[in-house]
Amino acid sequence: MLSASQKRLFVSLVKKHKKFLISGHHGPDGDVIGSTLAMALGLRKLGKKADAYNQDGCPQSLQFLPNSNSFVNKIPPGFEDAVLITVDSGDLQRLGPAIASYPFKEIWNVDHHRSNTHFGKYNFIDVKAGSTGQVVYELLKQCRGFKLSKDTANAIFCTLSTDTGSFRYSNATEEVFSLAAVLVKR
Repeated sequence: MLSASQKRLFVSLVKKHKKFLISGHHGPDGDVIGSTLAMALGLRKLGKKADAYNQDGCPQSLQFLPNSNSFVNKIPPGFEDAVLITVDSGDLQRLGPAIASYPFKEIWNVDHHRSNTHFGKYNFIDVKAGSTGQVVYELLKQCRGFKLSKDTANAIFCTLSTDTGSFRYSNATEEVFSLAAVLVKR
């Protein structure tokens, strides 16, 4: 579980910055795509510029998600002053060579894997979470002005469903089911 100080840090950092690129590992799965979309959509709702990136784009199997067509597979020009938020990636190299070599202003690392190397300037890692999307939700809901939209709820639900094996794995905890209920209600 993320500490209260980590959540406050995230809120203060979001207030401080204006431009974000969100990316997950190459060969993206449901947790990467859903977490990337949820973070981008959430930050946009907070008035930030936030682009969803993956070197491989969004796989056809996940293009049912709202806004899945918003993924870019090249870093847009002028992102040297942007913050890179990585999702569901244990190390920076998993994001591909373009990301690993780009001179971002800062790197924030959001994940739920115990094997994460803590490569970010700021690391928001909850190994008890059922998915990275669950961590993304916990962070975004701390931000004043964040409202859970239907599209963001769909993206986060996708992360839960895929990373818990459709709620069959041991990481399908009471917290996961409680969050799933919130998302379905939205």
